[in-house]
Amino acid sequence: KILYVINSNTKGGMEKHVQNIVKGMIEHDHKVSVWCQKASLAETYKSYGALVYTQKPISFDIDPFYINKLSNFLIKNEIDLVHSHELKAVVNSLIAGYFAKTKVNISHTHTPISEWKSKSTLKKILWIPTYIFYSIIVNLFSNAEIALTQSRKKVKMNEGIKENKLYIIPNSVDVNQFDIAKNVKTKYKNEILKKYNLPEDAFIIGNVSRLTIEKGIDVLVKAFNEFLSHPLNANKPFYLLLAGGGNLESYIKDLLYDYGIE
Repeated sequence: KILYVINSNTKGGMEKHVQNIVKGMIEHDHKVSVWCQKASLAETYKSYGALVYTQKPISFDIDPFYINKLSNFLIKNEIDLVHSHELKAVVNSLIAGYFAKTKVNISHTHTPISEWKSKSTLKKILWIPTYIFYSIIVNLFSNAEIALTQSRKKVKMNEGIKENKLYIIPNSVDVNQFDIAKNVKTKYKNEILKKYNLPEDAFIIGNVSRLTIEKGIDVLVKAFNEFLSHPLNANKPFYLLLAGGGNLESYIKDLLYDYGIE
């Protein structure tokens, strides 16, 4: 019996990852439940066959009412494993799992806290005690903390999480969803080339994401500009295609304009 705990009700990479593992665990005949907010994501979990328990958002970094309710749920339903995602859900579910004596508690903050992006210097300073506190909670109560890559594992170790707690499990993609016939791919490609007035021999580097600070689109733009500046790439049909929207859209457009690659 597995319980996934997630506090977010938006659609993004982390939420898609949870959908993938919920679906996968059900396909492997585990009994899966999900604690989440009441939103369209809840219906997605239900469509996979999960038991869904909708909750109010977590009110505090440590929410005693949430912890008490979750702890009682874990005991009553004899949950074997709790896998929680992101800061508030992790901290509260680890404490609840401790009180409920749950066999296995897995913590999963997808982006290390010290790598959270902000233009505010004060916020960056305040994140230091946050990740120290998080590391203490994980070291005390978690059986395993997930890192997406080897480099993220090192960052989490630098934040204070013990190495023997860390396991690397990369995000996954269901490649079967992209098994598209060659003639269909050609049709899509021709539509894109026509829409953006690109030559048939265009080599396109694509990126699909929110245009927000944590995605590092400015780094991609700067790298692409350096790539174009290399003598071997001069006068060749390389293009950068950015798909998405967000509060950095104007900034990214200005950056592209400054480099003359808009």
